[in-house]
Amino acid sequence: MTLMRIGVGLAKNFFDLHGVDEHENQHFVIQLNVQAFYSFLFIYRLVLSQ
Repeated sequence: MTLMRIGVGLAKNFFDLHGVDEHENQHFVIQLNVQAFYSFLFIYRLVLSQ
């Protein structure tokens, strides 16, 4: 599975995220608060840099 796109929906206190692969299949839908969203970005950046 290779994620081709991560969508981010913005609201006041949380972010809605969804990941889509090259065949437009949705792989995850999550709702994160601001602190969890920053943690997600940090971890995702570490995974991409490997």
